[in-house]
Order: sequence, then C-alpha cells, then structure tokens
Amino acid sequence: MNQIFNYTLIRSKRKTLSIQIKPGGEILVRVPKRLSDNQIDQFISEKSVWVDKHLVKMQTRLVKNQIPKGFVMFLGRQYKLEFAEAAKAIKVDQNQIIVPAKFREQLPAKLTKWYKQEAKAYITERVTHLAVLHGFRFKAISITSAVTRWGSCSASNKINFSYRLVMLEKAAIDYVIIHELCHTKEHNHADRFWRLVEAAYPTYKQQERYLKEVSTSLELDAMYTQID
Repeated sequence: MNQIFNYTLIRSKRKTLSIQIKPGGEILVRVPKRLSDNQIDQFISEKSVWVDKHLVKMQTRLVKNQIPKGFVMFLGRQYKLEFAEAAKAIKVDQNQIIVPAKFREQLPAKLTKWYKQEAKAYITERVTHLAVLHGFRFKAISITSAVTRWGSCSASNKINFSYRLVMLEKAAIDYVIIHELCHTKEHNHADRFWRLVEAAYPTYKQQERYLKEVSTSLELDAMYTQID
C-alpha cells in the first residue's frame, strides 16, 4: 500500500471506515475486515488533506501550550518543581512546588498521589457549592486516574473526575463540574442537556476550546519526563 502518512490499521467487524488522531499524534484507521487494500488506499488518499490539517492544528496547540522543562501545572498556573532536603511533604510555595528530596526517585507516583489529594479537596468543595447554587443533586464524587476524559456521570448520578482536572484553570474546572452535574438531569448530549449547561455556564463554549487546547500538554507522563 502507498502510505501518505504513517498510521495503524485496525480491521474489525464494522461496516464503516474511520480515522482517529490521538492526542500524541498517532493515527488510527479502522476498517471492515474484508476491505481490500485498494479501497483502504483510496480512503486514505481522500482523507489526507483532513489529516494534515488536523495534525498541523495539534502541533500548533502543543507548541502554544508547551510546559517548560522542570515545571508542572496546578490550578491553571505553571509551577517550578524544587527538591528540598528539609521538606517532609509536597506543598505549594509561591511560584514553586516543593518536593521532598527523598521523593526524587519516585516522583511520578508521589506527585500523582499529591494531585489526587488536592483534586479531592478542591473539586469536592466546588461540586458541593455549584450543585447547591444551581439546584443539582448528585450521589457521590470520586477522583480517578482517567486519561481520556475529564469527568463522567453514572446512571445513578455518581460523578467521577480525573485528577488531572486540578491542573486546569479554575474556570475550566467549574465548567467540567457543571457539565457533569447537568448529566444528573440529562444523561445524554441532546439539546436539552446543552440548554442546561448554557443556563448554568453561559460561556461554556470558551471553556470547551480551552480544554481542547490544553488536553495534549497536560499528559502527565510528558510532564514527568521533562523533570530533571
């Protein structure tokens, strides 16, 4: 096959063809099992302009939102990581996040645990406040390690939030919370759901754009590898 761009081909029991560009730039092409190579080549050729355009957009977002080496995000701000022999726990100190020197070899695990603790405290307070303010009811809140979504709401109105959410700007955190609270009344993305969202958060579209821009730059593994 003549490849216009590198991609991973996935054949399965499906009737349609699709192309997915993952946050890191990996391209997945999904096709029916018995589709011929010539048909796949034709599909790829037809979609090449679309793929190129989106890859350029993705690279532009990555450059724009790149986190400098040795820095991590917390509540929408960049903080420089500093290791300190005397520190006993991870803490925010002005423009720095102080990390005990003994955590250096276990930094990803220790920093992730800290993020989860901070996310639990901050998000729980904001969910409770916004639910009362806008008249929503939820069953429970949990903090997860999800990497493909910021939040989710179960049929029983249990709300899950990725701990990565606490890296975002406060306005974006509030939007994600409102989005999931609206799912306690509408478990879909139909017009009625978006009307609920807009009533509670009129500028939600601005936050949707922000989330798309920062999603690739907030991959924790990428941030950790930039830390000396």
